[in-house]
Amino acid sequence: MHGPAGPVRAAAGLGGGLSDATTITLSPLSAGESATLVEDLLDGHAPPEVVDPILHRSEGNPFFAGELLRMIMEDGTLARRDGRWSLVRELPSALPDTVQGVIASRLDMLPAAEKRAIQDASVIGRVFWKGGLGRLGSTDPEAAIEGLLEKGSCGSARHRRSRASAS
Repeated sequence: MHGPAGPVRAAAGLGGGLSDATTITLSPLSAGESATLVEDLLDGHAPPEVVDPILHRSEGNPFFAGELLRMIMEDGTLARRDGRWSLVRELPSALPDTVQGVIASRLDMLPAAEKRAIQDASVIGRVFWKGGLGRLGSTDPEAAIEGLLEKGSCGSARHRRSRASAS
């Protein structure tokens, strides 16, 4: 098989023992493909001093590159000014080495109420609601969810209203 980023190989016998699963191995993006990705994520206006460190650290992993960009946007290092992205201050001297490190760093930057809401939501599951967050101790879960939605930190989450939270 051949995918958009190069050869895609189906690995037989993998898939966690599931009979209806197929594991595919994806090659890392090339430096050119990674640079194009970063440019596209920044609407074609990536500052050159951002592209190289992101490419170096992400090593062709598109998810990692995107998370690194989101991290430097959220911490205010990279900001949109006059329709273009620009560095507001120097990049951190050491970007996280792993996807887990980037996500942990992004979580650490959240206000306490939003961080608590994410922790409580992780206990509830992929689908959660403000009443459930409130019962687990989140203060003002509605404001926390709205803040997270604005940041894109739970962009695919469905904000549901339960009967228990309606009152």
